Amino acid sequence: MYKSEDYVDDDREIQCCGTSLRNIIAFFLLGLMNNFAYVVFLSAALDLVEGSKLPPAVILISDIAPSLVVQGLAPFFMEKIPFWIRVLFITITAFGSFLIVTFFNSIGIALLGIIVASVSSGFGEITFMSLSSFYHKNTVSAYSSGTGAAGIAGSFIYLALTSWANLGDRVTLFICSPLPLLIAVSYFVIMGEYENVSTKPVLADSLPINVQEYPTEEFSIPFKKRIQLQWRLFRYSGPLALVYFAEYLINQSIVPTIAFPKSKTIGWPPASVYRYYQFIYQVGVFISRSSVNLIQIRKIWALGLWQTVNMVLLWSMSYFDYVPSVWIVFAIILYEGLVGGAVFVNAFYLVSTDIEAKYREFCLGSLSFWYAAGILLSAITGSFVQPWLLDHACNHYWPTVQPGAPTPLQYPCPTHPPVTPHSVFFPRVL
Repeated sequence: MYKSEDYVDDDREIQCCGTSLRNIIAFFLLGLMNNFAYVVFLSAALDLVEGSKLPPAVILISDIAPSLVVQGLAPFFMEKIPFWIRVLFITITAFGSFLIVTFFNSIGIALLGIIVASVSSGFGEITFMSLSSFYHKNTVSAYSSGTGAAGIAGSFIYLALTSWANLGDRVTLFICSPLPLLIAVSYFVIMGEYENVSTKPVLADSLPINVQEYPTEEFSIPFKKRIQLQWRLFRYSGPLALVYFAEYLINQSIVPTIAFPKSKTIGWPPASVYRYYQFIYQVGVFISRSSVNLIQIRKIWALGLWQTVNMVLLWSMSYFDYVPSVWIVFAIILYEGLVGGAVFVNAFYLVSTDIEAKYREFCLGSLSFWYAAGILLSAITGSFVQPWLLDHACNHYWPTVQPGAPTPLQYPCPTHPPVTPHSVFFPRVL
């Protein structure tokens, strides 16, 4: 047991010098790998449902709904589970989800694997954000930057292996399966000693494995207080949920219906334009999620409302078909990614600095629930919005398509499926 004098001195040294490079790397990798399976499975949505009667949207629901349940319930009991057990659970379930989807051809079993990945990702999100409360605040930026990088890395790896290397989807998923093991490596091998433990009384069993030896005061937040904290968090969780609702409605349901004649896309086939939409979006997300150490934004409600303006603007472009060039859409989508990433990273950053230390772990974990709720609400709303926009497009500005020929979204006008949003491509946002 360390003497109290040494304990305080060590804490002062860390606060003076910031956080170590190994902790920055560890949290970046945790963010990257925690979101990796989510990204890859969304990228594989079309391949996984091929030959079944299910729309690709079922992949998105399977990837989001279990995570939402976990993120809503776990903050009320997770502090009783040691971090090392949580990390092992997250690693095993993420690794296992790839194997389940790889080795079973049944769409039902594949969906089970995606649900397992969703549980892993949801529990990982609240675990690693809570873990950051024991470290320097810069680890929040490192983790957020990792989640942004996951969007680019996951979609790029799947695209490269399937489209460029001509590998099958199951082979590609098998190749990707060992990567989630980096979660355990990041926590048990790379991550360094504690940094903020002395500022926060917690249950000793819930401490990171590398700080168990240090003195702590047992503390548990009453249930009533947890409910009160949710209301206090609304200034951060509200804009976060709003931004994710708008983003997913844009990316899942609106921009798939914005297509251009070949002459307006500098020679790109119309069906390929959406892939560029998503890549540009991910670039914007990655840049802004990595920016909090340079620029901090406190008025995130303004950004949430502005993202809603972007959603309405892109909806009008789809409905009225007035935009003259695809480059205008590219610019708006890049800005959409910048706004969304900024709200995400600043919401978590503000909670890590504004909330009292003894409540910080719970609040950081709870915040993850709200953006997942925004995504799920957008998926439900999109099931009505996208078919409506597709019907309008076929009846108004795609009427010259030859009977039976594919529209820019590969639907035969006017007989495309009217029941659910059969989106041809699906995005990744976290």
